[in-house]
Amino acid sequence: MSSQPFSVHFGDTTYRVFIPPTPPASRASGSSWGSPPLIPHTPFIRPIPLPESPRTPFKPMSSPRTSTTTAIHIHPFLSTSPDGRCAKLWWDLKQPMETARLFGEDAKWHPLSRAQLSAAATHPPRSELTLRVPGYPWAVTVSPRAPTACVTVLDVLYHIHRNLHKGVRVDEGRTGTRALRASVRRAYTARVDAVVDAKAREAEKRKGMRRIDYLLGKDVFDGLRLERGEGEAWTLEMRASSSSSEGMW
Repeated sequence: MSSQPFSVHFGDTTYRVFIPPTPPASRASGSSWGSPPLIPHTPFIRPIPLPESPRTPFKPMSSPRTSTTTAIHIHPFLSTSPDGRCAKLWWDLKQPMETARLFGEDAKWHPLSRAQLSAAATHPPRSELTLRVPGYPWAVTVSPRAPTACVTVLDVLYHIHRNLHKGVRVDEGRTGTRALRASVRRAYTARVDAVVDAKAREAEKRKGMRRIDYLLGKDVFDGLRLERGEGEAWTLEMRASSSSSEGMW
């Protein structure tokens, strides 16, 4: 049985509607079950175009705020031990950084290898470190010497030695109390007198006071320690040693 289309009006729009004919009911052969009841056909109507709603950018559901602070650790070669003493590295800062020695698993002291010197000084790596020494007027800024992405163990040793061995300007030598200036001069005299070779001792004397003299005899490397609090504040620990053999325990 055929069906004729007819018109339906929605507002100002006219739609053509067609209702398909309903097929006659039938029983499947060889089955005691009849055909399921037929559901009347719903008229087929073309979709009504709806006005587009303004698009809004998708905003994901905000997650709980988490701390972005990452714990930072200094390389074991450069760190202080729990008792406040540098357990791995011995270095008399009056001497060149090549004289630094590492305590090995064989209970002997060894020069640092190239691989050990090129290791990152911190984890995660940093592109710059600022070190401060208690009682020392200058900060030690450590940055990569080579075009690398981070500060290495070698960079730390190099910049510490370079900073401590800078000469003291006249205006810098006039700062501080009279007692401090006297103590710095005594440290300078003791450092020069410790030079064994006479010619080298005289040459060192002519160079005048250096920043290392402001350490007042505490010129043995004792490790780096991260201060607690906001930001990254590194303290360079130093200790006194009457001789190289004592410094190496």
